[in-house]
Formats: sequence, structure tokens, C-alpha cells
Amino acid sequence: MSAGRTSRRGRAASYGSGHAMPGNHLPILGVSDVMKLLVQQKREALREGLLGMGEMVVAALRQAIDCLRGRNLELAREIVINDNKINQFRRLAEQQALVALAAYQPAGDDFREIGATLQLVSELERMADHAKDVARLVEEMAGREIPPAPLLQTLDLAEQALAMLTGILKAYGDQDPQQALALAAQDDQVDVAQRDLIRATVALIQQDPGYAEVAIRLLWVAHDFERVADRALNIAEQLVFITTGQIPELE
Repeated sequence: MSAGRTSRRGRAASYGSGHAMPGNHLPILGVSDVMKLLVQQKREALREGLLGMGEMVVAALRQAIDCLRGRNLELAREIVINDNKINQFRRLAEQQALVALAAYQPAGDDFREIGATLQLVSELERMADHAKDVARLVEEMAGREIPPAPLLQTLDLAEQALAMLTGILKAYGDQDPQQALALAAQDDQVDVAQRDLIRATVALIQQDPGYAEVAIRLLWVAHDFERVADRALNIAEQLVFITTGQIPELE
């Protein structure tokens, strides 16, 4: 064969990873390129699944607020029953994340997001538990008079916590750590609202001890939603870690 010609085998070999064959505009991907594509697809699938679980949790918390406001015992029972679905979703998401870590051995921000999924689904599942706890507290308060002032304070605190969570989940979907951090600052407002409610509740019980049992249950409801805000803050921290590799200390 002359020096000016190249064998077919040589020409095929010259089109290695990332090079297009003549007459074909699509590149031939190397093994590393294929793995990176697979990791990216798995990462996006896990993110979508996490956000889907987040929607379920937000819906459960919204139902918890509504059943407290309307003293809706049927809705309270529905929340308790639906909690099992969220638990199953968590287990499935954890399995998928563990398989992705073992099969693809991701690195960098891919590793951080896939690994963080394990903690994030745990945070969301715990929030669903808070919704279930509120539903059971509503059942315990059935038939009892609830003083309007602390009830309104409790509902307002719950709405603040839910709005914070909803915004942070949207920031997670957008991969916007700055927006998540801005929303995480609202946790302080929820803490203030809880302290105000505690003071008002103590004053109410001192004035009329007959309200003690109901008022204490309202404090437990407020505690559940305060924990929702804390867990939303944890999601914001994880988003910053995923996108920057830095671990912020939010309090």
C-alpha cells in the first residue's frame, strides 16, 4: 500500500471518541462520554422524582392546614392513609440513588446531587410525618372548643412554613442556590411566630385553665410546622452544597 493512502481500518481508527464519521454529523461517543450522559440522565430523573415527592408533601401539609382550619376529620384520616404512599416513594428514591452511585460512580456535582438525594428524600418524608401528626392532633381536638386567637396564630405560622418550603423546592428545581438562601432566611420569622404563640398560649391558660388541653395541642401543631421550616432550610443548604461544593451554616 502506498504511503499516500490509508487503509479502511486506519481511517476507522482515526475517528475515535468524539469525532464524526464522513457523511455523518453525529459524533461517535467514547465510553467516558456515554457514562457522563448516563449519569446526567440519572441525575435529572432523580431530581424530577424528588420534586414529585415534594409536591406530594406540600399537598399533605396543605391538607393538614385545611383540616385544622375546618376541623375536617375526614381529611385528617385521608392524610394519615396517604402517608404510606410517601413512605414508599422515599424507599424507591433511595434505591434509585444507591444504584446510581454504585453503577456509575459519579464525581463532582453529579456525585453531590445523587448522594444528597438520600438526605433530601428523608427530609421530605419527615415533613409528611409532621402533616400526619397534625392530622392526629386535629382528631384529638374533635368536639372541643378552640380559642380563635391562638388558632389564627397557629394557622399563620403554618402558612409561613409551607410558603418557605414551596419556594425552596422551586429553587431546587431551578438549581438556584441564591433564591433558596433568600427563602431560608424566613426561618427566623417562623421561629418568632412560634415564640409569640407560646407566650400568648401561656397567658390564655393562666386566664382560663379550661383551654389548657386544646392550647397545648395547638402548640404541638405549631412545633410540627416549625420543624417543616427547619427541614426546608436543610434543603436549601443541600442545594448550595450541590451547586458550589460549599456547606453553608444556616440557622
